[in-house]
Amino acid sequence: MEEIGEDEIDRSEPPLESGDSNLGNQTQSLYDQLKKEVTDRGMEVKETLKKFQGKVFHAVDQTRGIMLRYRVGLDGRITLEKRLKGIYVTAEKIHEAQQNLVQAGKEVPIKARRNWRKAVTGDPDKRIRDHMKETPQVKMLDKISFTMGVIVICLSEWLILRQPNLFSYFYYSVMAILLAYRYYDYALQKAELFMLDFCYFVNFSVVMQTAFFPDNLLWFKANYVLTMGPICIAIMVWKNSLVFHSLDKLTSFFLHAFPTMVCHLYRWRIVDHSLKFREEYIGLEAHFAYPLGIYVAWQIGYLFMTEVALHQRLAADPEIITSQRYLSRDKKNFITKFVTKMCKKYGYLKESDEFDSESFLAKVVFVLTQVIYTLVTILHPPLLFKSYYLSCVFLVFVFTTAVWNGASYYIEIFSTRYNLKYVVKADKERKGSESVTSSKDGDEDLDEEFNDDFAEALDEIDVNELLANHILIGPDDVDDATSTTSSKGEILETLEIFIKN
Repeated sequence: MEEIGEDEIDRSEPPLESGDSNLGNQTQSLYDQLKKEVTDRGMEVKETLKKFQGKVFHAVDQTRGIMLRYRVGLDGRITLEKRLKGIYVTAEKIHEAQQNLVQAGKEVPIKARRNWRKAVTGDPDKRIRDHMKETPQVKMLDKISFTMGVIVICLSEWLILRQPNLFSYFYYSVMAILLAYRYYDYALQKAELFMLDFCYFVNFSVVMQTAFFPDNLLWFKANYVLTMGPICIAIMVWKNSLVFHSLDKLTSFFLHAFPTMVCHLYRWRIVDHSLKFREEYIGLEAHFAYPLGIYVAWQIGYLFMTEVALHQRLAADPEIITSQRYLSRDKKNFITKFVTKMCKKYGYLKESDEFDSESFLAKVVFVLTQVIYTLVTILHPPLLFKSYYLSCVFLVFVFTTAVWNGASYYIEIFSTRYNLKYVVKADKERKGSESVTSSKDGDEDLDEEFNDDFAEALDEIDVNELLANHILIGPDDVDDATSTTSSKGEILETLEIFIKN
């Protein structure tokens, strides 16, 4: 394969040596076609990667003839973990694996064939070759999410303009539904501890104050500082996007936008209440003491939950995701890069060391980073508290950023999916009009024949046969005691990721 980056790889099949050049071209063409045909399934790949986080698999760098170990990170990215020295795999190994795959598909019984079809396409009666040629289909959950997102945005606007006193109750209801589903969804991914984050705590604080203590002025001001500061700014920092068909993205956006809007409506008396505001400085207590008091209460509770109450559970299962683990393991995150660089510069880490998410250093850095972010982002809210127009401009800017992020997603990804069906159609028409008049055309026919064989093999292969022949290069093919053992489910998911990318 070509040179592989540390953070992302393209797992398309590399060209073989000169003696196998035709087969190499055929294989490369096949993988290019597979990658092109399933670009529209990017969201499904993401879901698959979520289930496969933290797993290890191996691949061959055929240019150098060495084995490489990759890991699917907690952020869904595939990173090069280690170059396994002294382990060499030749082109014949890849060729043998391909032939085993085709042969296995021809010898599998009907029952296993239907099971394999169902695992890849979702329908035991649908051939994989037909599935790969289909135009992307939007899932029912995506349709529900899109519809709900549009309705929530429209209702929010109507309530704010015509019935602002009802907006708080609307916020309570919508967030209760979204967070209940998020807990269910995250629990399936071992990520439910994400819901211990500060943004959830601030939402709880806003709900408690506005619903049960509406006359508590200092509490309201503290919530105002936190929502207009750390919570609202997080929309830009973490690139929240208004992607209507993604319930996860919608929930993240509403989680940061709704409490901010509630505090904005209260501050400028768009909502009826008995709080009395003055136009001068918000006050030192409301600016620093109470917001930081709320933050410290959350931080103590968070550390108690992760380091005491749930410590044994987290230590026993490194696949459980928390914010601290996620940020520490995200090698592309700017903060992680900067902290790693500084730690190496001042001797806290050796030059060859990686940032260990389970170390005491990682936990200290996580806490300090949170403190610095909070201190910086609570500086400007008093200015917004004094000026209605400045507050409106600020909110419009932040929410427009989220809309822009969503627009970028739809234009850059969905436009590609939409155009894909026309590209496929044009390719079919072009191939149908061309005659086989040269050796090049003959090679194209061989490519098509090989593609058909490969698709047929995928369509008919038995998972047990896959395991028996070691089609994928996994830990069982590598003499490395640190490798994990591939289960049937893991190999199935690996092959699915391999096909989709």
